[in-house]
Amino acid sequence: MNTPVSEDGICPRPGFDQRSLVVLRRLAERAGYSDTTARSDRFEYGDLEIRFRYDVSPQGVSERRFSRGEVSFTGTTFDDPEDAARWVALQLAFEIRTQAGLPRVDDARRSLAFARAARVELDAIPWCSLQPDPVQALDLAAGDVGSAEDDVPHAVALGRLVGNRPDAPATLDGIRRAHGTLFEYGDHETASRIVQRGDSFGVICRQRASEHLIASTSHVEDAERLVVVLERSSGIRIPGPHQLSAVPLPRGVLDRSRGLVTEFEWRSDADGASHSVRSVARAPGRSSDFSSLVRLTWLRDVPVNVLADTLRGRDGAFAVGGSVGVTLGTAALIRAFSRGRGGFRDDAQSAVVCSEFRRLVRQGDLPEACWEPVRSAVYGTHMDSWSSGLRVDNRYEALWPLFEGPAPRLSDETVASVDVEVALAAVEYGLTVVPAGPRVARRFPVENDVVTEVWDGAGWSVRPGAEFGHQMTRSEAVRFAGVHSWSDLD
Repeated sequence: MNTPVSEDGICPRPGFDQRSLVVLRRLAERAGYSDTTARSDRFEYGDLEIRFRYDVSPQGVSERRFSRGEVSFTGTTFDDPEDAARWVALQLAFEIRTQAGLPRVDDARRSLAFARAARVELDAIPWCSLQPDPVQALDLAAGDVGSAEDDVPHAVALGRLVGNRPDAPATLDGIRRAHGTLFEYGDHETASRIVQRGDSFGVICRQRASEHLIASTSHVEDAERLVVVLERSSGIRIPGPHQLSAVPLPRGVLDRSRGLVTEFEWRSDADGASHSVRSVARAPGRSSDFSSLVRLTWLRDVPVNVLADTLRGRDGAFAVGGSVGVTLGTAALIRAFSRGRGGFRDDAQSAVVCSEFRRLVRQGDLPEACWEPVRSAVYGTHMDSWSSGLRVDNRYEALWPLFEGPAPRLSDETVASVDVEVALAAVEYGLTVVPAGPRVARRFPVENDVVTEVWDGAGWSVRPGAEFGHQMTRSEAVRFAGVHSWSDLD
């Protein structure tokens, strides 16, 4: 507990806890405020013209507004720092909502949303605020959070979903659980449970005398979401082409799968923490649990209470928002982002590719190795617009302001998860479909020769002189992107 000391030495009330400060700082960054103050006795954010400050004092948490050197007390005071944190989170999340092009929430709805947020976890507020009806989303996210240390946080809502007893929502028929088991459900023959395994959390399925680990997650909330997926998979509506033979990954999730290991990694929208889920197949090929893990990544920021309450009925359904993404290596990213001067297929692709580059830079997810090559390419088109009459893509040229001044915060990763259009821009003219045998092949020039590689379901193998099929159409390329990782497309 953080207890700030007032000027007179009195310590009357706790201040902002560290968890709240992490979430608020993350939201401020997403809203475009890089200059923030985050302390137990103060949170402040804003720009050069307008700033907001929240100070903890013996009288409560007071809100002040700074506008061009003038300081004014807004009249808003909170008795509890947790309520102040919820208020700040709502204001920042609504700014992010407006920047994303979503309808603005008027003052009356903002007040109503704050009233609903009183029983909502701080981590859930960003997701709820970006929904079509944020007030309704906050209503769904409100609910009891387990206080028992040996239960999962959302045992009450999860227990209702799977049919556990109301008086023992985290326990199978009220039977005492084994040490380390945080949640259990099912019957005496077939049951599943969430167990803590050091710093990770495993979801284990038992069928009579045998059991196997479905997956391990880095955070307990992700294990809870996986239980929801396993029990209500048919009710989860995933965006993307419906003809895919496997569920595609969402944009922003890195595919680190190799061989028998399926592993996905992403950063939380709420606090920026790294999350992951990992599963090891018992035989070569895709695990039977693969699609469940992919569905989990689509639900990665959805509050568990929202999922459990929406899907509780037999006909319950939950439609997930977002766009399909693929994992690309550094070389493929450079190819896509460096095309410039009419190198994109059309204006729509140009807009998506440029938008994706801007997003990666602002979020700090652009691999460092991409920075200078792309900067040089953008600089070339920027100078061409002054020295020649050739057509230069305005969207591509508009990236130039990102490169002015010092380099931004860059990622030490060698891959990034981007929109499918970026992948198409990187390999659009070299990817073909083989009619028989291996389903997909790609071709690229090596000096004066052409090398053909064929996808065998686990990786690329070189087959010089292999006969090519027809060029991939857009829908076929999207299908391929949704089924396999492109992380080694270098």
